[in-house]
Amino acid sequence: MPLALEPNKTFKVVLESDKKKPADKQPYFEFRFLSGRAWKMLAQKRAEIQKSASGDEAFDKLFEILSVGMVGWGNMIDPDTKKPIPFNKKDLDRLLTISELSEILVKFQNQGLEVDDLKNLG
Repeated sequence: MPLALEPNKTFKVVLESDKKKPADKQPYFEFRFLSGRAWKMLAQKRAEIQKSASGDEAFDKLFEILSVGMVGWGNMIDPDTKKPIPFNKKDLDRLLTISELSEILVKFQNQGLEVDDLKNLG
């Protein structure tokens, strides 16, 4: 069955800055594999960013793009309360810096494959 139709087939993305942490402590984002139709919709959203009236609007659209395939996260700890942050896509802008957003977007677009994995495909 195609990956995009498998609800239990997901991949995790870990920020480079977190990869030195023990595997069971690494904060991660979890995504579903997207269909071609979903990727076309995301391409349209990326085109809309160029037409954004403000930087805030552009950043909102970037967070919206990232949230499309996101189905969860783990090991996200609130620095003030030291408690886990429950999964809620609307809180993405609370978790990520702009540079981290960019990193996660690239990894999401690569469907969880690392750069070394992509080099080995061709």
